[in-house]
Amino acid sequence: MPRYMVVHSTAGITDQEEAVAGARKLVRSLPPDTKWLNSWMALQKAKMFCEWEAPDTDTLLTAMEPVTGSTPVEAIYEVAPVDPSWYKE
Repeated sequence: MPRYMVVHSTAGITDQEEAVAGARKLVRSLPPDTKWLNSWMALQKAKMFCEWEAPDTDTLLTAMEPVTGSTPVEAIYEVAPVDPSWYKE
């Protein structure tokens, strides 16, 4: 399944608790073929970075509709994992 990194603007969110409230709304409506893996917030820069698995970007955008009002999507990148352990000698 393709993996994506989604960059959101969080200008309207002032703390992590507010982000959690939006996330609760999101997880209740996710389609079965879409999986939210991780998120990281950079509150000082008003950004959130979310890692997803989804069949394609259209499915992903549809899945995120419940929260795009408070955390609009700025960019979506298809990504591949890189594990630091691969580089240990």
